Amino acid sequence: MSIINTNLAQEFNLEPMSLDESEEAQEETAIEVVSDPQTLDHYKELDKINAALPIVFGLDASDKELDELAAYGIAAHKDLMELAMNIEQRFCGEVSGAAATMLGHAITAKTNKIKKKLDMVTLQIKKQLADHKTKENEEPEPLEGKGDVFDRNDLLKRLLNK
Repeated sequence: MSIINTNLAQEFNLEPMSLDESEEAQEETAIEVVSDPQTLDHYKELDKINAALPIVFGLDASDKELDELAAYGIAAHKDLMELAMNIEQRFCGEVSGAAATMLGHAITAKTNKIKKKLDMVTLQIKKQLADHKTKENEEPEPLEGKGDVFDRNDLLKRLLNK
């Protein structure tokens, strides 16, 4: 939700906008994202990774917390930047610095979420590799047969006779 500043509206002799009008104005300026097949392939790969991750318990709880932190940081950044645009210039720098710090915290939260998912995928791949190596080291099961031993020529003769 955007904050409407009445002081600016009064300063520039503008009519105050209602929340509905400001949201409509934002929707009009929205940029349409064009997706190419390569981007869609990347999203499919990310979906596969996300589908594999719920195997690990407790992953969703911290994801929600990091998402909340990121959303809070972005909202605080927007609020502080709007405040910085509406105060005296001598105070603007400090408020803008605080806004940049909040945006940095939001980026860090998102980065940590992605890093944690990649670490979990790496651990799952290492586990599968270890399982595969242990299966290779096991002795193969003996084949059951009649106990007859054939050389190559005898075996070929028997196959040709059939």
